[in-house]
Amino acid sequence: MKIVAEGYEHFHSLRTADLIRDLAAKTIPWMKGIEVLDSQGAPDDALRPIWAEVDAYDGIFDKLLEEEGGVYDALVDDLKKNPSAYIGKNKY
Repeated sequence: MKIVAEGYEHFHSLRTADLIRDLAAKTIPWMKGIEVLDSQGAPDDALRPIWAEVDAYDGIFDKLLEEEGGVYDALVDDLKKNPSAYIGKNKY
């Protein structure tokens, strides 16, 4: 996710880069929370607060992708042209 955020930043999509960084910081805690609840045999309802937090980002992310859709396309094109530049390296 770090490389994706850097890619958006490179294409001057700072809001999307910030959102991706924010999501990256929350992903591990969300996963750990789900893992703990699952290991305790918690009912599905116990996961609702975590999923609600995750789902809250859907609209924001969709809106940014719509506004900055050309950036996503540019990143995908660059990835297709230079795949080795994205594997285990910082492209930007």
